[in-house]
Amino acid sequence: MIRLMSAVLATATLVACTDGQALPERIDVPAQASRTYAELFQDQPFDTASISVVATERGRFGRDILRTFELRPCQNGAHVCGTRTGSVQQTPDYYVVTGAYPGRTFHLSPGGDGYMQSAAGTAVVAWN
Repeated sequence: MIRLMSAVLATATLVACTDGQALPERIDVPAQASRTYAELFQDQPFDTASISVVATERGRFGRDILRTFELRPCQNGAHVCGTRTGSVQQTPDYYVVTGAYPGRTFHLSPGGDGYMQSAAGTAVVAWN
């Protein structure tokens, strides 16, 4: 009985909030809420200066090796530099850095995490 009353109350609240209008077929509220939270409250890559990225890569003999990469804004913030000059593009969820380290693409999300793609595969990263 409590579940039924909760469902009726939730439906009534939803109708009141939408003025009786039908909801769109797909609501992307969780993703948009997450992006807004990240923009307002989490650190963004390259907000202050260079960042260090830590990732595990498959090394010789099949062993995992912990590697650190430094990514820094260069050329008046138009590019990102590592061992080479790379580029950065911002998507809704990631800052995508290509070309800064040969064969590696970094996908950095707000808050200090993301992933790196390389010939060895995909690795989870942490940045600060």
